[in-house]
Amino acid sequence: MKKSQMDQIMEKLTLLGFKNTPHRRRIIEILGVNQPLSAEQIFLAMKTEGVLISFSTVYRILETLSKSGVVEKMHMLNEEKCRFSLHPKDHKHHFICLRCHTMIELQECPMEALERTLEDEDGLQVTGHQLEIYGYCSHCQKGKVKKLS
Repeated sequence: MKKSQMDQIMEKLTLLGFKNTPHRRRIIEILGVNQPLSAEQIFLAMKTEGVLISFSTVYRILETLSKSGVVEKMHMLNEEKCRFSLHPKDHKHHFICLRCHTMIELQECPMEALERTLEDEDGLQVTGHQLEIYGYCSHCQKGKVKKLS
């Protein structure tokens, strides 16, 4: 993560009344890898680095960052865990493998045309959307058992 991006995020948190703590800073750095992660994955990464922090503290920090708009919280189908990522300037959508849970970022938003239709033709005011597409990645398809016809 670029220093200027980190500085902007930390400045936003300060303006919102949050302290600039080493734990918050490290969690934001870990989320800067552009792969949505679960609280458990972040906790384990910090533990591996030797950071003394409890899982509940990691989760509490993620909830705070989510409520402040710095982090996006995603509820995943068929997973009891949420995943978190830095809130993108532009929204993103993902393909999620049901077997290995790999997340692949989609390059374009298929929802924009639908939003325009809803607003123009139906008079609705769309304020946002969330889209995840589920299936099996090419790696997991190789291990799938074919159904008999």
